[in-house]
Amino acid sequence: MVSDIFPKYYLVAYVCGSVAIIATLLLRFMYNHMTGITFGLRVGILLVMLGLAVYAGTVIRPKAHEARTQMRSVSEESPNYPEIHDKFRSLHRQSAIMNSAVFLLGIAILFINAYTYRD
Repeated sequence: MVSDIFPKYYLVAYVCGSVAIIATLLLRFMYNHMTGITFGLRVGILLVMLGLAVYAGTVIRPKAHEARTQMRSVSEESPNYPEIHDKFRSLHRQSAIMNSAVFLLGIAILFINAYTYRD
């Protein structure tokens, strides 16, 4: 079930990240109300978020899926199992860190927007 969910999860992240960047750029050029620093900070954070999501979804996820498939095809008593298990755990940890960073950066964007539009 998890293998079926993650491709959709990352697709949503790609779409939302792209829409957020485009919307930020459109707001900047249509209304010109964002200052240089807040605009740059928003776009920079959104680009980092999208970059992390794309990397996690296109590089890390396929490798983790392959490692999980290998783990399931080998018994736990197999001499290769610990190496495969460690590889999966490392990839899973990297993915979790990247997704946590995306989440925390999203919260940072919310605070930046709240601060900018507090008037």
